[in-house]
Amino acid sequence: MVSFANSTASNLSSVGFTNYSFNTDNDTVIYHNKPIMSYSSNGVHTTKPPLTGEGETLHPDYIQSQLNFNYSPGAIFNSAESYNAWRLSSITRASTPMGQVVEFFLEGGTLGVAHAYEPITTGVVSNSIMFPSYQVGYPFIDAAYMGMQYLAWQSVVVGDPLTTIAWGKQAITDNLTLTGTNLVTGEITVPLVNSITLDHRAVVNFKHNGFITGDGYIYTVSSNYSLLINDWQKALFRSEEDNHPKLIWGAYPGIPSLIEGYKIYRKWESSNFELISLVDISTLEFIDEDYEIYNPEANENQKEAEYYITAIIENESSIVESDPSNVIDYWVNKAGKKGTSNMAELNYTIDQNYPNPFNPITQIKYSIKENGLVSIRVYDVLGKEVAVLIKEEQPAGEHRVNFDGSNLSSGIYFYTITAKDFHQTKKMLLVK
Repeated sequence: MVSFANSTASNLSSVGFTNYSFNTDNDTVIYHNKPIMSYSSNGVHTTKPPLTGEGETLHPDYIQSQLNFNYSPGAIFNSAESYNAWRLSSITRASTPMGQVVEFFLEGGTLGVAHAYEPITTGVVSNSIMFPSYQVGYPFIDAAYMGMQYLAWQSVVVGDPLTTIAWGKQAITDNLTLTGTNLVTGEITVPLVNSITLDHRAVVNFKHNGFITGDGYIYTVSSNYSLLINDWQKALFRSEEDNHPKLIWGAYPGIPSLIEGYKIYRKWESSNFELISLVDISTLEFIDEDYEIYNPEANENQKEAEYYITAIIENESSIVESDPSNVIDYWVNKAGKKGTSNMAELNYTIDQNYPNPFNPITQIKYSIKENGLVSIRVYDVLGKEVAVLIKEEQPAGEHRVNFDGSNLSSGIYFYTITAKDFHQTKKMLLVK
């Protein structure tokens, strides 16, 4: 018998799972703090004809006597022995001492593939395909079939073929907290009365049809979590913070070094989506403090706000925008005005635009202490006005405005805010 932990580690790498360690001292693979065992044995066929008059002892019950490991739920079994699935109704062995897949179940195993008759080497289910496919979340029947070189051969699947070690399609009925690494291969529905909380350093790895949807929210206890997506149309998820819509998403699939950031779009009251914010590549969440969430049955003035995001991608010498993500929605109303105590803390400010340098869109944040007329204008290096971003009465508070330089050439520009007696100018750089 031989342990194939090193081969298992190699197979995990080949299908994109790299967060593991391989211990050569005890031949063990550790994947996200969870041990993985890959074991192979020739069973009773390891017995050789006596060459010196001393034969070797047969172990027809080797599965029970020698493979009595502590199997985890979902453990799978593969055997290349003859007739090992011949008598599934009992543990009675064939006339020759061959291991039975049923005996594996008696030891705590969950699933197996075996043979109804004598197999040939090329007809045996491939461990190097079945094991890692099952490990990354395929249902067992898919993993087994992918490993079968001849689908018309005498291989049989024993156990519930839809078993998976990942979160499959289901609706949760209680609040759920996810810790460590979690594999999601089906659609999880979260009803309004329930929620999913991502614990500190929680990882949710979405494969195949994996997604979390529904009217409930995904809460985060810190910003140190990961949503690993493989489909941009299933990248955006519903959360909330202090009764404001909170968008969380997985990084755009592709080459990370080419992603410059993300754009946030919102539709509310208008017929079209509008760009409301830009965020850095290191930020995979956004809180819309302009709106508050309401129960649609409790407030008749609420309206549905819809959101999607796009990725800003560096494409050779230009910056392009990705296709939109999936759309999520909230029942919201305009957030209430800040209280008097908070108003006293406000002042007139204008921040440095972000990103800077930019191409072609950047965002400017500013705050005003009192209600009144606000003007924000953009000038080129010669002092020529090239854009009027804001010229309107605005309430006291914090605000954001986006500047699109698509129609301008590369170079230095200045933006100026005027509100009451406050006047300030900052410089920005457009690079195309």
